[in-house]
Amino acid sequence: MKVFVTGGTGFIGSGVVAELIAGGHEVMGLARSDHSAQKLLDAGATPVSGSLTDLSSLQRHAAEADAVIHLAYDPNMRNFFKAAKADRQAIHTIAEAIKGTNKPFIITSGFTGIFGKSQKGSEQETPQLNFITRTRWRAEELLFTYTAQGIRTMVIRMPPVVHGEGDRAFTSFFIEYARKNQHVYYIGDGSNIWPAVHRFDAAHLYRLALEKGKSGSVYHAAAEGVPVKQIATTVSKKLNLPLSSASRLKAIIKLSWFSMTVSLHTPANSNWTQKRARLEGCTA
Repeated sequence: MKVFVTGGTGFIGSGVVAELIAGGHEVMGLARSDHSAQKLLDAGATPVSGSLTDLSSLQRHAAEADAVIHLAYDPNMRNFFKAAKADRQAIHTIAEAIKGTNKPFIITSGFTGIFGKSQKGSEQETPQLNFITRTRWRAEELLFTYTAQGIRTMVIRMPPVVHGEGDRAFTSFFIEYARKNQHVYYIGDGSNIWPAVHRFDAAHLYRLALEKGKSGSVYHAAAEGVPVKQIATTVSKKLNLPLSSASRLKAIIKLSWFSMTVSLHTPANSNWTQKRARLEGCTA
């Protein structure tokens, strides 16, 4: 298949591009700079000029492709609401361009904080949302309005910890604040869970979904659940910094916005996703 990929030069996206090419697919990667274009060329993909806010470019390239995988997202938490709006605009534009074609359209979401303590974090559960998490969740709702309009819609939810060389996600924030404070903090007893996955395992899931996935499905890229205290302990040992529990108030002072993430309990699992892979005869 000719696959149009947004975010193909990112930490996860570059792994997805490599996985798709290794699987025999042709990749068109959205590039907003010469540097990004060269990275895509080096990976064996064809760069196409544009950005998430260049809606005419998204529309054109989606129409040219056999499938779309949307990974691009502004990771700057200070632009959270603006980024979420841009994400929905991109999804709407792509979906309008390919509706009625039965083309696969896979978007990327997350399950950070969307499952409450009474939930098991399964793919079919209705998440427990608040004002913040609903903002990102709306992208999933938007995509699935097109399931009955001739698009093979799928969502892959990513965990807060996507690890591998070059990690720039929440684990890197843990390290950043530890260095800033010269101290590593977790909240309470630190038993709250963060799911995790290696970026290459996540990339493999994107290809399986593209080739075998069922329309209207949510897939979880979660290989394991890790207590936050365990992550903090590892950071403490690696940086040779003291480790201690913090109250919520102290955490806000020391960790700013990141304190909300550190306190999250996200017991998401990938049991259904793994079962579907086995039923389809896939190696997950």
